[in-house]
Amino acid sequence: MTEQVEPTTIDVSPKAASAIRARGGNLYVWRDKAGMIRARTKPPSETLAYDTFSGDGWVVHVARGIFLLHDGEADRDVRWLISWGWLPWPHLRALWESPPDPFDTSSLVEEVLSGVFKPWTG
Repeated sequence: MTEQVEPTTIDVSPKAASAIRARGGNLYVWRDKAGMIRARTKPPSETLAYDTFSGDGWVVHVARGIFLLHDGEADRDVRWLISWGWLPWPHLRALWESPPDPFDTSSLVEEVLSGVFKPWTG
């Protein structure tokens, strides 16, 4: 049996909370087939399992396993920020922040390359 995975925190801005309440009180966050994070007040057409978080008149449903680590385990340290934006049209958006990936070596590669490819000063 798998253990339930919950993101560390979900922060909903006051404008987003008001917009969610005005649209029925539920927000669904999932990854579409192209890998993009979606945040809508109507659930996606495919059946997904969700972790549910509630606040003052709103409920956010985050698809389980939306982020997976290299070993197949779900990332437990995700912080979600649900916000309301006006451009290019009024919409809810789900932004996320996760601690650095211990397997990501891009900063190490950049550091090494910056030492190798120093500009010639003549």
